[in-house]
Amino acid sequence: MGQETAIRTIRFRYIKPSKFLASLGEKPKGIVELLPNDEAMRLTVRGEREAVELLAPLAELADVKPLRYTLTLTLARYDKTGKRGPTLETKKLTLENKASFMGALGGGACEARGILHGSPGEVQLTFEAKAFRMAGVRRQPTESLTATRRVPFGKLVQIARFDDPQLPPRRDKKAVLPALVLEASAGPEK
Repeated sequence: MGQETAIRTIRFRYIKPSKFLASLGEKPKGIVELLPNDEAMRLTVRGEREAVELLAPLAELADVKPLRYTLTLTLARYDKTGKRGPTLETKKLTLENKASFMGALGGGACEARGILHGSPGEVQLTFEAKAFRMAGVRRQPTESLTATRRVPFGKLVQIARFDDPQLPPRRDKKAVLPALVLEASAGPEK
């Protein structure tokens, strides 16, 4: 005598059913068919009753609200003595873990794009930042930086420093002040 067959629809609130299936790897033993519907946020499961009933609690455990982080990017000018001067612009972004971000700051003087990796107590930013000099209506790139920086929650961290694009370019390539500094702070979304 064979196992009793069952069909069950499992509803998801936070993750797409196809993402849940991808995390399973292969089809569990006793399951005949898995039909994800990402638009309706549900998964239809057909198979042996016991296997179907075991898959539902596993789906509930996986369907958790993703952590969200607040990332604040600030572009500030530093004077010749290295003292922080005026803030040119601040952008506040709310991102999920492993989300891409992009921000243009200071009327086009700087832009940053990258990926945020969140963890308890800090985020890690893998990014590219560029500084630009305005030439009429066009922007000319002056410097570029690709880096990874750790940003502990609640701390303001300098993640990129550029020669001030308003000054003429230096021939000796030494860092000069005044400078434009891209700063970041982060925390869990509240």
